[in-house]
Amino acid sequence: MSADDTKRPILGKRSGSFYHGIYEERRRFPRLIVNRRAEIRKAQGHVVNALVHDISPDGLQVRCDRDAAKILHPSGRFITPENASEVDVRLSVALQKGEMEVKARCRLVYLAVVPGSIAFGMKFIKFYGDSAKILKRFIEESMEPA
Repeated sequence: MSADDTKRPILGKRSGSFYHGIYEERRRFPRLIVNRRAEIRKAQGHVVNALVHDISPDGLQVRCDRDAAKILHPSGRFITPENASEVDVRLSVALQKGEMEVKARCRLVYLAVVPGSIAFGMKFIKFYGDSAKILKRFIEESMEPA
């Protein structure tokens, strides 16, 4: 990372909400607002704690502070297929039978500045263990009428 990259604000001149809106329009599945804590691990071993704002069968949005965002995407520039990194995400979800853990490999898709934090859209590319089944059950239970 160059000295210029550390001084450059995340997203530069254009608002990330512009690009965030584009990705919102392309969604295949509705998002379930969850606001659950998660641990995000980069391949280099860096670990970041973040908040999973929403989740769906194909991805999630996490929110974190600027320092954590610089660890996840050091350049702070728009995420493209060429510079999109992969991370491992771990979070607990509440099922009727108790808390269960979801672990998945994700690819960063976008970043946006939202009030009070930086949002990263992530696409699931691989689930570990029974995580896909656990996530599916969590979404089903969360959408059932009370």
